Amino acid sequence: MSKPFAKLRINSRKFADQVSQVRSDKKAKDLAYKKAQQIAKDAKDEMLIEFEQNRITKELEAGPGNMKNISRNLIGLPYGQGSLYGFIGFVDGTNPIEPVREYLQNTGNVFKTSRFQRRGKRGGTYQFRVKAPLMSVIERFTPMPWEGGRSWARAIERGISGLSYYMANKSPMSRSGQGIQGQNQFHQAAMYKPSKYLSNIINNFIRKIQGRSTER
Repeated sequence: MSKPFAKLRINSRKFADQVSQVRSDKKAKDLAYKKAQQIAKDAKDEMLIEFEQNRITKELEAGPGNMKNISRNLIGLPYGQGSLYGFIGFVDGTNPIEPVREYLQNTGNVFKTSRFQRRGKRGGTYQFRVKAPLMSVIERFTPMPWEGGRSWARAIERGISGLSYYMANKSPMSRSGQGIQGQNQFHQAAMYKPSKYLSNIINNFIRKIQGRSTER
């Protein structure tokens, strides 16, 4: 199970000049907390930008009016004849991205309680907890429109079957208003290509607050 918190460490030497001017551990801790808040805010801002700029985000939020697979996840489907929104089968007029956006916006806060690990006579590291977004939480509010118990956010990363049976069609039987699943194959060579999406964005956020390099 994923941990609900990530660890953010602040080395006291990063603000050594300021620490040398204070006379109490509490003031030094407050300085460390402000530094931790800034690091977490910067990481969160970058996470939200990465989320908004992701091709999957843009394709899903474009809704049924977009028939182009800009994410390139629908291999073998003629370009302009269907998108992730229609293939997954979201109900026409719904925005599956908005709940994810709201969730990400409400994460990333730093808890003020810290631990201090002293190193040497004057050095040390403050450790804060940061509320990190979790895929396990996102899975709870991103159910497949047609398959209860499975998350579309996770399915995007692991795979979705049935693309060869999908056909762009403005039929009233279409949930999304974009296409239908037939009983016969329309595109024999078509297959869905799994790709990292939200898990990668979340992992990059955690790496940033921990001072590690991010995945590309």
